[in-house]
Amino acid sequence: MKPNPLLPEVVRALARPLLLSLGLVLCGAPAQAQGVKLAERPWVLQAWGKPDPVADAGPNAACDAGSGAAPGAAFLFAKSRSSATANAELIIPSVLVPGKAYELSLPMRLVRGGAGVDVLFRRDSPYYETTAIRTVQAQAGWQTVVLRGVHDAPRVGSVRVGLRQDGSAICLGKPVLREISPDLVGADDRWHPVSDRFFGIHLNKLGRHNNWPTFQPDLVRMWGTGTTWHEMQPKAGAIQWRDNPHAQRLEYYLHHVRKNSRDAAVLMTIGMTPQWASQAGDNGACATSSFGERSCMPPAQMESWRKHVRELATRFDGGRIAVWEVWNEADVPTHWLGSPELMVEMVRVAREETRKADARSTLIGPNVTTNGMRFLNDFLVAGGGKHIDGISMHAYLGFGSNAAVSRLRNLREMLRSHGLSLPIWNTESNTACGGDADPSAHSLCDRRLDETVLQAAILHAAEGFENFTFYTWEGAETEVGGVGMVKGDFRSRTRLGELYVDLVQQLRGSMMKVAPRGPDPITRVLLTRNGRQCVLGWSAAGPVRVSPSAFQGADLVRDLQGRPAERDASGAWMVGPMPLIGCESAAPRH
Repeated sequence: MKPNPLLPEVVRALARPLLLSLGLVLCGAPAQAQGVKLAERPWVLQAWGKPDPVADAGPNAACDAGSGAAPGAAFLFAKSRSSATANAELIIPSVLVPGKAYELSLPMRLVRGGAGVDVLFRRDSPYYETTAIRTVQAQAGWQTVVLRGVHDAPRVGSVRVGLRQDGSAICLGKPVLREISPDLVGADDRWHPVSDRFFGIHLNKLGRHNNWPTFQPDLVRMWGTGTTWHEMQPKAGAIQWRDNPHAQRLEYYLHHVRKNSRDAAVLMTIGMTPQWASQAGDNGACATSSFGERSCMPPAQMESWRKHVRELATRFDGGRIAVWEVWNEADVPTHWLGSPELMVEMVRVAREETRKADARSTLIGPNVTTNGMRFLNDFLVAGGGKHIDGISMHAYLGFGSNAAVSRLRNLREMLRSHGLSLPIWNTESNTACGGDADPSAHSLCDRRLDETVLQAAILHAAEGFENFTFYTWEGAETEVGGVGMVKGDFRSRTRLGELYVDLVQQLRGSMMKVAPRGPDPITRVLLTRNGRQCVLGWSAAGPVRVSPSAFQGADLVRDLQGRPAERDASGAWMVGPMPLIGCESAAPRH
């Protein structure tokens, strides 16, 4: 994996004049925090499931001392019984506004038990996704837990506190909730080289064509290709490489990649348990899974999983498969019904076998959707972070490029709370809204399809994320309602396909960072390559006129295909959703 070093001093010196000309500073813009007014006693106990959980919460004078709360306003929260299907949390309902970033400061102290405490932001309506989460161990003395996150769900959310162990109790002091700049969440204002595995693609219709993307992808992901564990090994015993068409298809894909590119890596997503190897029983989700009956169940014996991974890793060593991803969307019941704790063991075994076969291989996962923050947090609490080289999330773009990147920044914030600094991969993305459970949320879907993909790719690179893999090159209209890069003849490029070639040419081999917010209402990204500085800018909300200084230092501002941007008589630029780029005419002289 290509490291993300700090920008060398010589490049920093070259970039500084451009930053100063934009009125920006290397350390970022100052934060503006605004308090959210809460009730003096804001907490409400919420319990759900059967059998009924047993939990109590309310003002308690024994919690007052040192709490920072008004007399009688400190809370005691205790839980004596819960189950896999029943639990209770203390909540401050409906205080989180979609798209806003928040910082919660919450004093707490341990009263009894071994209180692992979850502090989280969560949507109040289906899918009830967690948008930000932190797990701490409560202490006997007062401590203040700080949680930051962007509530990027399409509906309002709540602040929540949960106890991990039955028989535990904590005191809670006065919570302080502030609205903050999104730039503070998962902040990383360093310069980042664009990863040599950044531009990924899915090729899901090989056989109907044998073509290759003209933008020359860095990586091809194997998913939706008929190559799952369930498909390649439908019976116990070794994979039948000569007789199984799914196994032959994997060989066909790898040959196609190597024939067209010496440098493109193959990412193999492993998972979906065959019926013969799975545990018995499920909740009904597996019975109708398109991946096969009981394919989302964990294996009955871990040895069957170990042998499957070992056979794949041994057959495709030497870099034929360079990146292994454990499972696909493990937070989705039709994909995985096991626990996050069991997934730690699955990942540990996969790492052992892939490293034995090829010490240079990379292992990432478990993969989740943007609804899977809590699953990943539980995976990390159980020690999963020590077995992986990176972590992967599917951040789709239906609610805009900023919303998708915000969820990845929330993930980075969560990783830091576990003391981890792992590369973050987005191994599946397109313009869909992800089939949100609330039909009214679909009206919020971003319909500027091509522009949104370009914005997202630029932001992923500038934020230092390791990978942006598009689903799919041929188009995913049927599966997710997304756009494609090639037309029905699998040869002629769509508008997005044309623009993506130009974008890759601009970004590949460059250093990038997100510029701090300036006076103009646009998103700006700084790019430098071979000593030449550029500014990429766009307005996701629609066309706006910005001052000449927005792209100051550039002799010409143009779109990705080289067409000059519109400029009025005063010299103001017209900036819309399509990214524009302005570069210095030549490298600075010395």
